[in-house]
Amino acid sequence: MAMLAGSYLLLQNSKIQTFIISKITEQLSLKTGAKISVGKVDIAFFNQVDLNDVLITGADSDTIFFTRLASAKIDTLNIRQHKISFSELSFIENRISIEYDSINRFNFTFILDSLRTENKNTPTNWQINCNEFSFNNSKISFSNLDFENEKHFFVDQMDLNISEFSNFADSTAFKINNLKLNYNNTVKIDQMAAEVSVSNGNISVKEMNLKTEKSEINDLNFMLNVGENETVLNKNMEFDVQFSKSTINIAELAELLPSLREMNQAIEISGRIYGKLNDIKGKDIILRSGSNTNTTFDFI
Repeated sequence: MAMLAGSYLLLQNSKIQTFIISKITEQLSLKTGAKISVGKVDIAFFNQVDLNDVLITGADSDTIFFTRLASAKIDTLNIRQHKISFSELSFIENRISIEYDSINRFNFTFILDSLRTENKNTPTNWQINCNEFSFNNSKISFSNLDFENEKHFFVDQMDLNISEFSNFADSTAFKINNLKLNYNNTVKIDQMAAEVSVSNGNISVKEMNLKTEKSEINDLNFMLNVGENETVLNKNMEFDVQFSKSTINIAELAELLPSLREMNQAIEISGRIYGKLNDIKGKDIILRSGSNTNTTFDFI
C-alpha cells in the first residue's frame, strides 16, 4: 500500500510526468516519422492522462493535427514489455489539416504507412493500442493540390466517435458510432453511423445510416475496388452501392455538385448501382418524386 501511494505521488511530479510523456511521444515520432510535441501533462491516478496542446506536423513542419486537450483512459500499462492499451482516447477543440497532392497522396499517408509496418526486431518500440476514439469540437480544412484543379473545403464543426479500431499490415477497420458535422453552414450532418474497412486498394462501408436536415440515407452498403497504386477515381475502379429506401434533397446535394443548383426537389430512391465509371449499371432502381412520379427500372 505504501509503495502504491509512493508511486502515485511520484507520478504527480511534473518532471516525472513530462519525462514519461516525452518518451512515449519520442517512440511515436520514431515509429510514424511525424513530429509530435506536447505542452502540459497531467496524470490523474493510474488510469488517466490529460495532454494539453498536442501538435503533430509533417516532415516539412506543416501542421497536420492540433488539439487543445487529449484525454486518455489507460486500460493496460506494462512498462517492462513496452505495451500500453487505451480503453478511450478523446480529443477536444481540434484543428485538422488534410492535403491531397498531385501524386495522389494525403499529407498523413506516411503515418498510416508506418503503422502498417511492423518491425518486431526492435524491442525498445512500444506497442500502443486504442479501442475507442472521440473528436469533439473539430475544424477541418481540406486542400486538393492538383495543379490543374486545386480546391479547398472547410468543415466548421465536427464531432466524431469511433470504436473497434484495428490496424495491421495493409488493413484498417473501424466503426463510426456517430458523426456530426457542419460544412460551410450549408450541409449539416445530424447523425451518421457505419462500419468501415480499408485493405489493399479495397474500401468497404457497411450499414451506413445518415441524416441531415432534409435528407436521409438508410442501410447503405458500399464496396470500392480501386486497385493497387491507383488513384481513387480511376477509369478501372469498380464499385457497388446498395441502399434501402432513402430520401435525397437535391438542394443539399447541389452544395457539393454545383451543376444541380437549379433543382430543389426531394427524391426517394432505393436499389443497386454498380460497375465502373465508364460502364455504370443499375438494378431494381426505384425513384419517387412528389406524389405522382414513380419509376422502377434497371439499366446496363
